[in-house]
Amino acid sequence: MIGRLSTITSIDKLVKDAARLVQVALGYDRVMIYEFGHDGAGKVLSEAKRADLESFLGQYFPSTDIPQQARALYLRNTIRIISDASFRPIPLEPVLDASGEPLDLSFAHLRSVSPVHCEYLRNMGVDASMSISIIVDGVLWGLVACHHYDKRVLSMAQRVAAEMFGEFLSLHLNALRRKEMLVVAQAARDSLDKFLRHAVGVRDINDTLREKLPDFRTLIAA
Repeated sequence: MIGRLSTITSIDKLVKDAARLVQVALGYDRVMIYEFGHDGAGKVLSEAKRADLESFLGQYFPSTDIPQQARALYLRNTIRIISDASFRPIPLEPVLDASGEPLDLSFAHLRSVSPVHCEYLRNMGVDASMSISIIVDGVLWGLVACHHYDKRVLSMAQRVAAEMFGEFLSLHLNALRRKEMLVVAQAARDSLDKFLRHAVGVRDINDTLREKLPDFRTLIAA
């Protein structure tokens, strides 16, 4: 999967192909890649799914779907798998560690899942799920969200492959974003240099500014 992403040079193609590769490799009924906005809502940027399922492409999910506490865990534990959303939780023994503190299960792949989240999945008809964190510059940029409409258990090899895929996707996405920012910055410098050359010796700078206003609008949008 990683080799097929390494030659991609655009973010749009990267997120589109990443969803398709995960779906083919791991067999989930639906794989979405969505990005978190400044308000915390997630937008589905790409999707690979079973043909008979309705599409979620372009839809927004409210920030309350993934609360801040859960997002903090996604930064620490970059893959989360639920094999059966109707599982019966098993009590943990002992509840406290040797120092008398609650056991820290942040990095435990087999720790239990919020019953509210499981209910949310069941209400969507989802029986199994997997989420892979996409982290850019230390920030949770988005998720690879996988849904399956039956119970699904991944092997350890598949889990490791999914985690490595997420790490590479994050690195490659970060590299492409930086490249795009450099291209935009260079275009802005070129436009400004062109304006300054044109403005030399101009008597009425106001007319020149009005004439070049569309170019400045482009720079501001960039």
